[in-house]
Amino acid sequence: MLLTEIHSALRIDLQDTTEATYTDEELTRAINKVISLMSRVIPKIAIAEFTIKRTISDETLTVNADSIGFTAYKPIKYNTEVITLDGTTYVRDTDYTINYTTGEITGLDEDEYNIDYMLDPYALDISSILDGLINVSRVEYPMNQTPASYPVFNWYGDLLFLLGDDTLTDGQHLRVIYYKTYLIPSESEAGDYPLHLDEAVITGATGQALLSKARAYFDEAIATAEDSSETLGNADADLTAADEALDKVTTYLNNAQAYLQDGDSLINAVNAGRDVGATFAGYAAQEANIASQYVAEATTRLNAAATELSKVERHTSATANYLAVITAMTEAGQAKLNEFFAMIGVKIELGTTTVEAARG
Repeated sequence: MLLTEIHSALRIDLQDTTEATYTDEELTRAINKVISLMSRVIPKIAIAEFTIKRTISDETLTVNADSIGFTAYKPIKYNTEVITLDGTTYVRDTDYTINYTTGEITGLDEDEYNIDYMLDPYALDISSILDGLINVSRVEYPMNQTPASYPVFNWYGDLLFLLGDDTLTDGQHLRVIYYKTYLIPSESEAGDYPLHLDEAVITGATGQALLSKARAYFDEAIATAEDSSETLGNADADLTAADEALDKVTTYLNNAQAYLQDGDSLINAVNAGRDVGATFAGYAAQEANIASQYVAEATTRLNAAATELSKVERHTSATANYLAVITAMTEAGQAKLNEFFAMIGVKIELGTTTVEAARG
């Protein structure tokens, strides 16, 4: 199936045919992850054949301005290289240094030299098959023997080393049987896994997409909870300010009451006693007016606190909704991945995993 076809199938399984929830990039990422996982469990079996060439003659060695050059082949057999230029033969560790494993030569002046050398008879450069390489299963060398010969080997990076008595000889052929990752499908090319695994890929990618979206919703839930905490802090500040304003109301009303009591006691007690009472009544009115201003401030603060608390309620409800969706998507995603593992022959039981022998 092409990538676009897998996308369509995924949107049906995810109930997202309107493309409202998942982007194409998210679906592609889920597909890539599940194919990578499948490649680790039931990798593609591939075979590569090499024609052995051990003797290299009249190769041009290009040394750059930094006095660095590389041989065309590697690894090189120790002390077999001969470097010349215009009749001059250069001496190792005097005129130049060489890394026999990588073929790097340093120390020579910038120029084009002639080099002859032998390749290591126990090592083979397999860099040509590194793309997608997971593991080397076995090596057949030399080929076409009866019975077939499978020497013991080690694999390090891009080099394969024979560990027995067999040596690599010019003209012989060597076969490498190895495991590699499957080709990721694109809009123009299908993946190279067996066709019967198309549904497994769709099932697994559905699970991956659900888990990925659940993780994204978890981030949203955290953000909403943080908003709720911030809003609750704002409400607390408003309530504190309202409480302080109400304290002021009490203070100024007490002052007003005191002025009225003082004025009442002075009526007719001195000359123009009625004027004295009116004066104290004016004082009391001023205090009452200030108190009313603090009442207005307290009312404003209480209304603001009520608004913030309403926001807190909405944030809390949204967080709870996110958590419910996260739980449902996580369970559904894990169920899909379990189904995927079963489809590719992996038995999951009580936290342990068993890989069946069958391969795609």
